[in-house]
Amino acid sequence: MSNVLRFKRSVPPAAQPRKKDPWCAKLVMEDGRQIAGGAAREARLKAAGGVETVMREVFDRASALASARKTG
Repeated sequence: MSNVLRFKRSVPPAAQPRKKDPWCAKLVMEDGRQIAGGAAREARLKAAGGVETVMREVFDRASALASARKTG
């Protein structure tokens, strides 16, 4: 059997802060209702024209940024 080194953490890891998704943030609807989480994300996607439209816009922006870079 080989020698296996086992390292112990001398300091406990800090609690990882939860990353916040702005698409899932609280949203106030026109009728005054408040929604959050998946419902808010779906409402924002619908208002933006759907997933395909959002992805197309992201691709267009990324392509424009990549084209603008100077090479060499």
